[in-house]
Amino acid sequence: MITTVPAPRINTNDDRVEVVVWHVERGDLVAIGQEIVDVETTKSTVTVAAEAAGYIRPLVEKGSVVPVGDPLYLLASSLEELDSAPATAAPVLSSQAASSPAPQHAAQAGPA
Repeated sequence: MITTVPAPRINTNDDRVEVVVWHVERGDLVAIGQEIVDVETTKSTVTVAAEAAGYIRPLVEKGSVVPVGDPLYLLASSLEELDSAPATAAPVLSSQAASSPAPQHAAQAGPA
């Protein structure tokens, strides 16, 4: 099964996040709770953790600004599925993902 994970809503006033750093690379096997990516808004930087285990394919580059709810990365149950998956054609992991706070492993205060 392939799942598309959307860019999270971190603050109610922000409708976009910037990808600061990826902690994983394409094809890595990630575990639930593993740090995936740091995203930044105007007020904070948050580390997004995996909500499910699987093989990952980041869909955007470091430095990209992504609208909340747009695809951020894919998770697949096998490398074969990941390699055959279209870039964004998969169901969203959680219908609440774009409207609720991001799964977080750690949060840091951003610049004042």
